[in-house]
Order: sequence, then structure tokens, then C-alpha cells
Amino acid sequence: MTTRKIVPSHASPDRNDARAVHEHGEEAAGLLRARLKASLDQARQGELADGSGEDAIRRAFARARNGGWNSGAGR
Repeated sequence: MTTRKIVPSHASPDRNDARAVHEHGEEAAGLLRARLKASLDQARQGELADGSGEDAIRRAFARARNGGWNSGAGR
């Protein structure tokens, strides 16, 4: 008796799905690069967050817990 492994259809994306994932990854990488560059530019100009690095991390996590970056929480 031969057994066959059943693979869900979502396990093998077609070319369009693969292309969409690839393009989304490139877009996300580009956005991340832009944000990193902007942050480095601010640091070079002396525009630093108030308090210590630990304080900045705590504010970032509090902001994320309270609705994320777009809600204005924690500003």
C-alpha cells in the first residue's frame, strides 16, 4: 500500500503569492532603512530622547501597550 502525504494548499503558494511576499518584504525593508536613517540623522544632530536609554525603551513599550505608534499614546 502506498501512502501519500496530504499537503494543505496554502503550503505551496503560487508565483503571484511568492511575488507579493517578496515585494512586501522589499517595501518593509525600505521603510525600515528610511526610519533608521532618519533616527541616525537625528542622533548626529543631537536630537536625542529625554532621559536614559532605559527610559526611552520603557516609553516605547508603554506606547506600544497603550495603542501603538499611530494613536499618539505616550508622546
